[in-house]
Amino acid sequence: MSHNKQQGFTIIELLLAMTAIAFILLSVLYAILHAANLIGKGTAVRTITQIGRQQIDAIAKDLRYGSGFTVGGTNRLCVGGKSYIWNVPGSSVNLFTDNTRINFVVANATMKYCDALTNPKISRADIVELVNNTIAVQELTVTKPIVASPIYELTLTLSTDSSDGVNRPSVTVVGGENVYSCSPASGQYCAFGEFTTSVYARGKEN
Repeated sequence: MSHNKQQGFTIIELLLAMTAIAFILLSVLYAILHAANLIGKGTAVRTITQIGRQQIDAIAKDLRYGSGFTVGGTNRLCVGGKSYIWNVPGSSVNLFTDNTRINFVVANATMKYCDALTNPKISRADIVELVNNTIAVQELTVTKPIVASPIYELTLTLSTDSSDGVNRPSVTVVGGENVYSCSPASGQYCAFGEFTTSVYARGKEN
């Protein structure tokens, strides 16, 4: 007599196969997420680089041909008849008259916002937004290394921003060197860009 024996997969074999498939799927998912993070990081860096170069060139031009500059109030630089205003790093202070936050704006043909004593709030009707709400200004400074020289040093440091404007990346000075740090909330999208240039200014500091 002959007997037909039907053989199939055992439970252990099925479990091993399912484990292998799950491992492969997790690896693929991790690779996709990692690629997405890299793309997001690259986009943030590219955006900061583009905006940083545009704005430092524009401010340098204002400084070169303007009648001078004034550092007035909280994070305000007035030069060439314009008022550049940005939000305080790590702060959610509302600088607009409608009590909303700003990131980086310019008020054309007016220097009324550089009153260091009153720090007047800004009317949206007077300004042009220079960055979107994903970019923050960490630093914008004009210095004159040699008092008798008309050469000025202009520095602009940008970073990615956080949604609340508080847990944003930060720049601190340690031993005379800038130290860049990101909050855990920034994740892979944290990026910085520092732009510097020397400007021959025809005007003088106010």
